[in-house]
Amino acid sequence: MKTTLYTLLQERLEDKEFIEIKISELEAIAGDDWLLEVNEQAMKLNVIVEPHPSERLAVLVSHLVN
Repeated sequence: MKTTLYTLLQERLEDKEFIEIKISELEAIAGDDWLLEVNEQAMKLNVIVEPHPSERLAVLVSHLVN
């Protein structure tokens, strides 16, 4: 079964404050529109996706803080 971005984000974030994901991994799942798709799935999961502060080929995904 093909992994969806939603499933990837949900499973990896399960008990963590944040995760790092390589952009190449996101592109492999979502294609050229990976950024749009990742943001859409992040909104559904109530998480934030932002550029990694030191690794330009990765993003950080973290839970929203109320």
